[in-house]
Amino acid sequence: MTERAKDNLKDYLAPYSKEEIQKIRENKMQLVTVPEFQSVHRSLLEEQGKLNKATEALRKACDEIKSLNGSDIILGELEQIIMENQLGLSKVK
Repeated sequence: MTERAKDNLKDYLAPYSKEEIQKIRENKMQLVTVPEFQSVHRSLLEEQGKLNKATEALRKACDEIKSLNGSDIILGELEQIIMENQLGLSKVK
């Protein structure tokens, strides 16, 4: 690493102690800028939102199935399908 790069690192990490900066160098920690962090964080929040919507839709569907007459049979069949799919996936691995 060049001396100039070390100076830049010290400039960017001014609030950190020399020991902390040295640990960052030794461990080759990946540093990101605020815009990079915000971009990744925003993407993760969007994905979390999609998962939350899907989970809510599944909960509603499950509640609707439970309200049907004979829902135990339907739920049993769904559980059987899920088990078969899981067994099929484990055989592929």
